Parts: sequence; C-alpha cells; structure tokens
Amino acid sequence: MQQLISKCVYCIAQNSQSNRMICQDCRTVCRTKMGQLRSAQAELTEKLLDTSVSLAYLHDEVEQLKARDNTNPAAYNSTS
Repeated sequence: MQQLISKCVYCIAQNSQSNRMICQDCRTVCRTKMGQLRSAQAELTEKLLDTSVSLAYLHDEVEQLKARDNTNPAAYNSTS
C-alpha cells in the first residue's frame, strides 16, 4: 500500500504539471484517503464538541463552588 501511495504522489505531481490524466489507481487511492480524512475530521469534531460541553459543565461547577464559598465564608474557615 505504501508503494502504491508513493507511486500515486509521483503520478499526481507529474501529471498535474502537464495537465494529463491521473491514473485510475491514483484516483482510487486519493478518493479513499480523502474519505478517511473526512471521517477522521468528523470524529475529531465530535470529540471537540464533547470536550467543550464538559469544559462548560466544569466551569459552571467551579463558579457554583466559588459563589457558595463567597456567601458562606464561615463554613470554609471552620473546616480548615
């Protein structure tokens, strides 16, 4: 597979400069790789969204704890 990819990179570089057709093997490999890249991008986007939601939740929790400490400082001092 790696040899085919190397061949395709060469084929694409050579043929794109001369406006010739790219071979069918190279087209297939490129389509497959683009599909894999799109899939990986979608997966990363979903994970980033999950992380953002989790971070927002943690931020709210921290803000609630800060507000609780500010409204009841005696409770904090009595436990330390």
